[in-house]
Amino acid sequence: MPQPTTDNTDVYDGHGTHVVGSILAKRSIDGTIDGEEAGNLEGMAKDAKVAFFDLGAGNSCCDVPGDATTLFGPGFDAGAKFHSASWGNSDSSYSFFSRLFDEFAYDNDDFLSIVAAGNSGTSYNSVGSPATAKNIITVGASQSEGRDLYSGNQGMDYLAYFSSRGPTNDGRMKPELVAPVSFSSICCSIFLKVTYLSSIFSFY
Repeated sequence: MPQPTTDNTDVYDGHGTHVVGSILAKRSIDGTIDGEEAGNLEGMAKDAKVAFFDLGAGNSCCDVPGDATTLFGPGFDAGAKFHSASWGNSDSSYSFFSRLFDEFAYDNDDFLSIVAAGNSGTSYNSVGSPATAKNIITVGASQSEGRDLYSGNQGMDYLAYFSSRGPTNDGRMKPELVAPVSFSSICCSIFLKVTYLSSIFSFY
């Protein structure tokens, strides 16, 4: 069911498309169905289904509901067991939204939220809320390797320069998990591909 802020805008050059694609993109076999391009990569859960909740507010981000029923309810009611949140701020405190995530996890122990640490890296104590919650998995970005390795990268054992990092204000270690995402793309909007990625990378 469409939400009040639902629109056809993919804010920040395809960020939502990229995040969902990294999770469950399924590669096109031959690129001929409905004008699709032939794909080379797949998401981590390529056969999963998605229940998408639009937090965008036109060309800005984000209009986040202040109650768990509205924020988590549509996905939970659709049968989702995982929630991916790639939004937040750079405040390392245990915030209202951190508590909202924790309370929902406590009340629904078969539901796991995975939250991006943030993009305010280079210094300690930069992880942002709601990634400061306790009953979630906070994910940071490591540098890439192989064909995604670019000048200045040292490989997957190192955090990407932009990735937020802990500790939280109350001393907890964050993120719990990091994955190579620096300058790698599994799925992006046409705008991002044409204006940015195509000028940097050769698509294999």
